Amino acid sequence: MMPPQQGTLNQIEDAVFVVLSVPASVLHGADDNSEGRLSEPEVSAHQADLSAQINSGFQLFDAQKASWSEGLPLSTSRGTLAATDMILARAEPDDLDASGSRQVLTLMKLRFPAAPSSLRVETTLF
Repeated sequence: MMPPQQGTLNQIEDAVFVVLSVPASVLHGADDNSEGRLSEPEVSAHQADLSAQINSGFQLFDAQKASWSEGLPLSTSRGTLAATDMILARAEPDDLDASGSRQVLTLMKLRFPAAPSSLRVETTLF
């Protein structure tokens, strides 16, 4: 669905929807059978941990600085950091071998306190 190590963003008002292809090799603790791929059962069993890893390795900023409310983080020198509303990871077999995938398709919903004007992505995932 998404080429390896690529992604797309769709902004609707203060929400940003992300589709991102993350290499399975950068995600740790989910490859239960150690074959270098992640199957859908492995991804499902480790969804919370994978979501945390993806969330810590993918950040979306708005260059426009604004304060957060309701206890969310304040703006930094890099801009306003988006809050994560949802992360969903799915393994999709990348060839005829249905044992697992080398890429994990990630769907995310992030939000800002107001509609962002200048988006910037920072990632350590790949």
